[in-house]
Amino acid sequence: MKKAATYYFALFAVANVFVAHVFSFVYQDAASSFSRFLEGKRLPVITHTFLAVPWWPYVFVGLFLAGAALCLCTRWRSETLYHAVIVLLAAEAFILFCNVVAYTLPFLAIIETLSKH
Repeated sequence: MKKAATYYFALFAVANVFVAHVFSFVYQDAASSFSRFLEGKRLPVITHTFLAVPWWPYVFVGLFLAGAALCLCTRWRSETLYHAVIVLLAAEAFILFCNVVAYTLPFLAIIETLSKH
């Protein structure tokens, strides 16, 4: 019988494909909005970094698919594989948090500029 962790890895891989699809639109819209509203001002380094790396969800798709393959090919205990799922989810949560911070910083600059007028 397949381990339950295999299904978790596969589920999160599919979820990350959806996240990557959504974020592709977010990256395009954010880049055009920032360039339009900031009027030539420089973006914060973290924002520029996340706009330059729009493929990060696909890294997690690959990691989760590799985890699913590892579940099918090894005899590791499910508890060990659950820990791997939790670590990958924690890493992805941290990157999503950094994404939110990166996209919030330019909007704070826009709000500051608008409040001066």
